[in-house]
Amino acid sequence: MLIQKALDLGYTQIVWIDSAVYPSQNISKFLEQVESNGLTFFENVGHTLGYWASDLLLTWFGLEREKAFQTPQTMGCLFALNFEFP
Repeated sequence: MLIQKALDLGYTQIVWIDSAVYPSQNISKFLEQVESNGLTFFENVGHTLGYWASDLLLTWFGLEREKAFQTPQTMGCLFALNFEFP
């Protein structure tokens, strides 16, 4: 809902940073990647969808649990979306 609200207000790039995230470097490279790739997500190293996803979610997306155990999970604490990316 927050992302949709930002889009409704006219924003075209959205960066989600949880309050627990503390940048230790300048984030300009991160923002450049969003500009050139349209999005940026980070792998939650050591975690897979198979471990955390519910049966309902896997069914919704047509993903078998065995395949989900081979699919890396992304972090939800830091990501960015560029809605103007072609």
